[in-house]
Amino acid sequence: MGDRWGDEELISFIELGGLGHWGEWHVDSTAGVRQLPDESVRERYVVPWLSAFPNANLLMRRPFRIASENDLGLYNDMAGNCEATQEWLDWIDSGGIYSETGENDLVMMSDAWQTAPIGGELTSSDSLSSLLGDKLSQTTSLVAQSHTTFLGPKVAEDIGDNKTGYNELLKNMGYRLWVTSASIKQESTQKVVLNITLKNSGVAPFYRNWTTYVYLKNKGTNRIKRIKLDLNVAKILPNEEKSIPIELPISNVKKLRENYSISLGIVDPMTNKNAIHFAVSGQETADTLLLFD
Repeated sequence: MGDRWGDEELISFIELGGLGHWGEWHVDSTAGVRQLPDESVRERYVVPWLSAFPNANLLMRRPFRIASENDLGLYNDMAGNCEATQEWLDWIDSGGIYSETGENDLVMMSDAWQTAPIGGELTSSDSLSSLLGDKLSQTTSLVAQSHTTFLGPKVAEDIGDNKTGYNELLKNMGYRLWVTSASIKQESTQKVVLNITLKNSGVAPFYRNWTTYVYLKNKGTNRIKRIKLDLNVAKILPNEEKSIPIELPISNVKKLRENYSISLGIVDPMTNKNAIHFAVSGQETADTLLLFD
């Protein structure tokens, strides 16, 4: 698989299974299922993936030592279940004993979400109508506390509430990038500067350092000038802001406002197209964010 897809940008996240019930690193020993192997054997199920998919984020069900040493992400297949999720968060915050083998193989990974994604799927212990209905506030709170970026294969669906629960859950997952302020200033006779402040109001970063551009579109000719920003968007953590000054190739503010519209975009290197939707009312589905028209 690594030879075929290892360098594909299309493959972003891989949840590592391979061991245990449904590949989730646990078994029901009371049913006579034999115990999972020790750490040295379990690591052999992980190591090949590290080199086979160097561009993808790998995720593990628990904060094993090998996950910490290789900056892997984590996933919770009981998302929405309060007791199970709290236990999972305790593993991440405190480390400790791996209950399946009795080994001291769980390590603290409290900050793992800052550099690697958190995934999983919604629990099967409750119905979707409950998780997205009467227990919606609990579900969204647990997902947000976990800094969740994606859920699946069991995902939220429309439960007949016009997707109210579905959309509320999405608002509490992943990144939510938006521009809190934007201004244009004539700093000298021949120098015009655009100042923008980008904020992440989500629960997780965007985990790829895709290139951010400002676009100047000539209103008369529709020609576009593209300016690359000195910005690592993956470094903008939840509730953090990043202010960026951009010198524009137009020397006069009046000329700029009369002849150009200004927008912001983040480009997916696989398609070379703008691909990030900003959390700005009225522009949520646009592939660029209009700043000035």
